Amino acid sequence: MFFHGWLLSHKQFEYQFQVLPAMGCRCIGMLIDAAAPTGVTKETADQLLTETLNDRPKMMRGVTDNFFFQYITGPFSDWFFQIQFIG
Repeated sequence: MFFHGWLLSHKQFEYQFQVLPAMGCRCIGMLIDAAAPTGVTKETADQLLTETLNDRPKMMRGVTDNFFFQYITGPFSDWFFQIQFIG
């Protein structure tokens, strides 16, 4: 079962949903809402909520830029950014 994080969607598991069933695995996604963020301070959570209300795309671009621990390509960053709104 795949659980996506806050603000994302099942689309982030696109690759797994293509490969694993071909290997005989059953994949389940979109049954429950996203998990709320944990491990952040109240101030950080308040800031994210304020930014979400004022300019969600800008806030999500910042989340995307901080999400990965290593360099990702521009097209991959754009894909990840888009799944947050299309899913």
